[in-house]
Amino acid sequence: MTIGLFSLCLGCNATMFAMTRRPGVFDGVRCMVSPQPLSSGVAPAVRRSRQLYGYTYSSEPEQMLHWFARFMA
Repeated sequence: MTIGLFSLCLGCNATMFAMTRRPGVFDGVRCMVSPQPLSSGVAPAVRRSRQLYGYTYSSEPEQMLHWFARFMA
């Protein structure tokens, strides 16, 4: 089976650390995609926008759908 990893932000750092500690666990991994934020201000900006628009806790895909829907209307 071909395995690919999708490690976001700090998850990439954790994945790289794990790869150096236990490389045998990653023998079947063929690729890794690691999208990073554009700047360190991205997370606080997203948090503020969620507060501004009155988001309560919901799943991340649902939050992204709401965020993208604002631009589609």
